[in-house]
Amino acid sequence: MKVRCADCGFLCYRDEAKNAFEQVGTEARRSGDFPSDEKAQALPHCFVSAYYLADEYCDSAEIPDPRSAALAVITRERACGGFCQWRSGLSPREHFDLQYQEELRRLNQEQRERDRAFEQECRRRDEAMHEQRRQDDERRHAELLKFHAEQARLAEERWRRAHGLQRWQLFIVGVIATIVLAAAQLMGPLIQSGWRPWEGRPSGFDKGAPQQQPAVKGDND
Repeated sequence: MKVRCADCGFLCYRDEAKNAFEQVGTEARRSGDFPSDEKAQALPHCFVSAYYLADEYCDSAEIPDPRSAALAVITRERACGGFCQWRSGLSPREHFDLQYQEELRRLNQEQRERDRAFEQECRRRDEAMHEQRRQDDERRHAELLKFHAEQARLAEERWRRAHGLQRWQLFIVGVIATIVLAAAQLMGPLIQSGWRPWEGRPSGFDKGAPQQQPAVKGDND
């Protein structure tokens, strides 16, 4: 942005008697009529030395009127990073202090904004980390439940297989016991009657059978 020194609070002139820079009033800013002494008119200066206005004034030798030369210098549009809007009644030093305070407030505001942005970023990262941990915990919990469910299923399957084998074994034992009991019931009377399987037919087996009588000689012989 183009600015003019006539509108800047740092525009001043050097008072040789006081050996100090003094502020430029409204009339001088409009007409270029800077205070003068017996020797010469005072030259325009920049309090922060953004531009060497006195040199520009001296380079304007083709302008015979000192006031016109000074006015041409201070009304020239230029790009200046040190421009400070003029406030009537304030000295260049007061303008400098005011600009310093404003710059300090601006820097502090920017720092607070950076701190706030940093805190928000840290908070966002913490929330993202906590959310990731929560999701990881839920995933591990689900995997643990799935593992326990699978172990319970395998244990139940093993129990059913073992229980089925036991029932089958009990069934076989029951069948064998029934067969043995039936055999014992069948063989009991035979053994009590004296039958010995290893001796052949039981003793007295033919006792109840009719005996064949020998032939008797009779009268017919």
